Amino acid sequence: MKFRLKKNSGAREPDVVLNLSRKFGVFFCLCILLALGNSLFAQMEFKPVSEWKKIRESEGIRLLSRWILIGDSLKTRQLRFVGEINAEVEDLVYCLRTEEELDKWKTGARKNQLYGYSGNEWVVYTSFGVPKLFSQQDIVVRYRLVGSEGKTIITARSEPDFVPRVPEVNRQEKYEEHWELALDRPSHIRMVFSSIAPSRPVLPRFIQDRFVHPMLIRSIKNLIRLAENRFAERMKNYCSYERK
Repeated sequence: MKFRLKKNSGAREPDVVLNLSRKFGVFFCLCILLALGNSLFAQMEFKPVSEWKKIRESEGIRLLSRWILIGDSLKTRQLRFVGEINAEVEDLVYCLRTEEELDKWKTGARKNQLYGYSGNEWVVYTSFGVPKLFSQQDIVVRYRLVGSEGKTIITARSEPDFVPRVPEVNRQEKYEEHWELALDRPSHIRMVFSSIAPSRPVLPRFIQDRFVHPMLIRSIKNLIRLAENRFAERMKNYCSYERK
């Protein structure tokens, strides 16, 4: 018997009006999907072939890179983000599994749909705002939240057949994420995020990097800002309630 999560009735599709500059911006968001890497999953086996190197830092967010080898022939880079968040874990998780928040921080996404969640699992469908000149892309990812030695771990893995495929849209078949959230002091999270999509570069790397790296950091900044704003609003409401 097949079990399928119920689609969130609050799903919505934002308007898509792209000017020329944004069209190229959202095209490079696809490069983001093809550029990331992580070594903490069993689904895709690979080995590091270089040391970590810091390639960019902005407002406390560090972007690191190293080369990895998938199988015998696919050499690609593993990217990792390290940052700090002044919020609780629940505030960040809320931004990862709420459509309205996903729309705000996922750079280049045309539509995010949440297919419910059961316990500590949820599924997100994302389609990308790609110019018609290029192949259209989408992805389906299942998230799982677990606790591990004082940390909150979120693992995510592509599940391409969970949502019916859309004609003439290429679906990302292999994709994995890993979030490591450590509350090192009250209302302060140390975040480590990484992911992998075993695909070859769409463009030469020296061109791709000029667009991809700033967009990646912008997305993480947006996510952190949303989590911190939600935490501040919760604390404000709590203090108002206590004064009554």
